[in-house]
Amino acid sequence: MHKSAVLAAIAIALTMGSCSDGPADVAKPVPAVVDTVVGIPEKQVTLNKDSAERISLATEAVKSGSGSETVVPYGAVIYDADGLAWAYVAKGENIFIREALKIDRIDGDKAYLISGPAVGTKVAVVGVAELYGAETGIGK
Repeated sequence: MHKSAVLAAIAIALTMGSCSDGPADVAKPVPAVVDTVVGIPEKQVTLNKDSAERISLATEAVKSGSGSETVVPYGAVIYDADGLAWAYVAKGENIFIREALKIDRIDGDKAYLISGPAVGTKVAVVGVAELYGAETGIGK
């Protein structure tokens, strides 16, 4: 899929359903709020409940692998424009911060990590591209 198609899909997913037939002076809900976090360059993304439902947002816990490696579903992995791997770590209900991953290998639908979130940490596995789009402003 071309980058422009991905960007368009992100924009549509985040804004679908935000239109209303109500009065023009009624404030429309904001699908996502992006906040700066002190001490890190990544931003915190908070989705409203409707937006989280609209994109079928889902999380799974990071699991133990063999030795010191950890395992995340490959669906949790997103790559930035520089090819670096990331995952969105849950910090609360519908609140996420992108965290760097160092991947050892990918086997099927699992990514085996050398470094990343700790075992038991919940990471987004569905809605990852939409979180990235909201954080970076892609698709606005």
